[in-house]
Amino acid sequence: MSRDSEYFKKIQLSLFDFLNVNKVKETYKNKDLLGPLKFLDEKPLIKTQPTSPETAKPLGTEESIFDMPLIVHRKPYLRHIRFYVKPNDTIFVIAPLNRPIDLIKKEISEHKLWIENCKQKFKTLKDKFPMKRFVNGESFPILGEKFLLKIESADFKKPFLQMDLDQLIFYYPLHWDQKAKTEKQDLLKKHLKKFYYDMAVTHLNQRLRILSEKLQLFPKSLTFRNQKTRWGSCSSEGRLNLNWKLIAFDSLLIDYVIIHELCHLKHPNHSSKFWTLVESFCPNYKILNKKLNQLQFEADFLAAESELYFSNPSVV
Repeated sequence: MSRDSEYFKKIQLSLFDFLNVNKVKETYKNKDLLGPLKFLDEKPLIKTQPTSPETAKPLGTEESIFDMPLIVHRKPYLRHIRFYVKPNDTIFVIAPLNRPIDLIKKEISEHKLWIENCKQKFKTLKDKFPMKRFVNGESFPILGEKFLLKIESADFKKPFLQMDLDQLIFYYPLHWDQKAKTEKQDLLKKHLKKFYYDMAVTHLNQRLRILSEKLQLFPKSLTFRNQKTRWGSCSSEGRLNLNWKLIAFDSLLIDYVIIHELCHLKHPNHSSKFWTLVESFCPNYKILNKKLNQLQFEADFLAAESELYFSNPSVV
């Protein structure tokens, strides 16, 4: 190290000793700090740029059009808007930062017929998959079978769920009757979803072990997720993700999803070789894939937030 470097290092250490943060902050507390001590100010200097009212709106600003909520997310560097109609009759827009909301609405209004067709399509889906109500007699799918919910109080310390023939019996502790109605409703939904999750972890793990042996393809790990539109995925490192909501579907559909993801361990794409491998273990995969798409909202009631509806109803 050169002499100049040594000298510069000593200067640095001296400055560090001098600028003992606690001492200096106490000395200059409530004073207008200038120059090299400005960094000690409690309120950091933030450079701001003037913004128009439109660009100042936060992400997710809500408007409406055609009596439908219009949620606008703004992003820089965009030149045109992109918008989607969600199943819950919401129009989701991604727009440039400076695009006025009136212009956005005008552009969307030019596609009114397309929007009406989407609404009709989603209405058909809602008729096919009505909103689940967590009440006695409601039907819930487990492994492709329908079970009728039966809610009963019992002298238990913790809630307990039991499958009995075509019934899903939910026993809740007697002290729940002393809780507020909304709290009792939330507890019921929470424990019902936990019942589904626990069953999914057990069943999906078991099927993965069996099918891995059959295909001789073994993932490095398995993670359970609650995704909106994906039933499974496989990373380039060989880690599998499965959507635990699959537990609502029958075993053939579950096995197809697992086989599909296991085959990605060998072919990390959707090439002809990949589909040939899938077909060798699941000859009717095309039929199952189509059925899976048709039943996309069968497990919507298990989602963190409903895709078909803004929120699931409470127990009445």
